[in-house]
Amino acid sequence: MRITCQMKNINFVVMFIVVTTIVSGCLLTPISDKRIARYRPQVSDRASFIGIQPASVAVNNAVTGVPATNAMIRMLNRGDRVIVELRGIPVPEAIRGEVDDLGLNLPLIGRVRIDGKNTFEAEKLIEKTYIDGGYYTKINVMVGKQDDEYFVTGEVNKQDKYLMTGDRTLLQAITSAGGYTDFAKKSKVKVMRGQGKDKQILFFDCERIEKGKEKDPLIKPGDIIEVPRRIFL
Repeated sequence: MRITCQMKNINFVVMFIVVTTIVSGCLLTPISDKRIARYRPQVSDRASFIGIQPASVAVNNAVTGVPATNAMIRMLNRGDRVIVELRGIPVPEAIRGEVDDLGLNLPLIGRVRIDGKNTFEAEKLIEKTYIDGGYYTKINVMVGKQDDEYFVTGEVNKQDKYLMTGDRTLLQAITSAGGYTDFAKKSKVKVMRGQGKDKQILFFDCERIEKGKEKDPLIKPGDIIEVPRRIFL
């Protein structure tokens, strides 16, 4: 009889422990889940890291008070030859044209009056016209005079003419052209500047510039940058 009572007591204790464990586990589970969820990274958090601007851009913004891409603001008048770059869209485009009283003819939106505006105002007007017309939800427009172009040729990956939208150094210009090819002679990069009797031919050692041993020079509108080929590979 005494043994039977002891067994009943033991069974009661075991059942009490099991029930207590289950109940406490149920109560703790949602708290644990909440802690995990609280520190789970959000997509927007990751995206904010992707959109961090380079230090050079941030400095430019702080010094000039305008976006770095609009540091070279120019007035646009009738007869000016301009280039309009449409960026941040599925198929980027570069449109060249002349400013007149009818407006500049652009893809999809037709003519946009930009005479009498500066390049920054023209950029914002064109962006707004594309967005308001429902063609794009987001677009980045850059406007500049064709006289503000520079050229990069020779041993670079993308030989072409490029639009100056602010101060640009020699190394930045080469980077915008896709960088050097494997055959580039970086120690004697040539910059041709001006025309006629004012023409200059300058040589720069980009290897020393990259190492910080020489200053990275600013280029000017109309400059032709030529990266030569190495004789010995």
